[in-house]
Amino acid sequence: MKHIKLFEQFTTEKQLEFDFDRNSETDTPTMDDTSTRELGTMGFPTTHAFIFESPIYIREDIEAYAENAMQWGDPNQFMQAMGEIGYEAEFEWQYKQFQDEEITDDEFFDDVWSEIQSMSRQSSNRPQPLQYTSIDPADIADEMIEDFNETDLVQFCEIPGVESIKAVEVTDDGMFRVEVNATSDLSVEEMKEWLSGQYSDGWGEGFEQNPIKVGKLDVYVSTWSSSEFGDARDFTIKLVNP
Repeated sequence: MKHIKLFEQFTTEKQLEFDFDRNSETDTPTMDDTSTRELGTMGFPTTHAFIFESPIYIREDIEAYAENAMQWGDPNQFMQAMGEIGYEAEFEWQYKQFQDEEITDDEFFDDVWSEIQSMSRQSSNRPQPLQYTSIDPADIADEMIEDFNETDLVQFCEIPGVESIKAVEVTDDGMFRVEVNATSDLSVEEMKEWLSGQYSDGWGEGFEQNPIKVGKLDVYVSTWSSSEFGDARDFTIKLVNP
């Protein structure tokens, strides 16, 4: 292990300085990426950082919120509550029938509950891409990153040479960034193939079971969706230090 420690010491911030002439700053050579690769060929392991992006999909738990609002037993209060989360339009027909006294309170809520269950089933099957929702990526970023990093994925990883797998960012355009550090000769495409196989269900399969509170709503996030929005295994990949 001595050569690894030596390598890490010498490659701090990817630069080495050799003070051959204390009187001349221009004579101080530095170690560039070419030198780093040459060290790799001399038997020193080099660690590469791969940045992988995958889209975030959102399912809003309207059912739980609506069920709580229905407990008041007042259609007017219910519609006010649904308006606070931007969903009053979905129940305008039932509400108009109630206002025109064509249906009773109980009938209103029976019709509303049927509509909510239908919405919930559709939402569960087809989560919306984050950028198509009103949710600010910053509202879910901290919890997504913390939840992901609580699980040490390396211990379950089958990819050769992987040393760490960490969530690093939720981008403004709704992408989830994960950094994979690996002492490996795998290319970007080879690493992508390995990851697509092992994580074919998307990063952080536990996300769907852990709601994130955004305003008054619980939302569930995932990094995969049905084919309607594309295959989440189509990672967007960037190699940070080739």
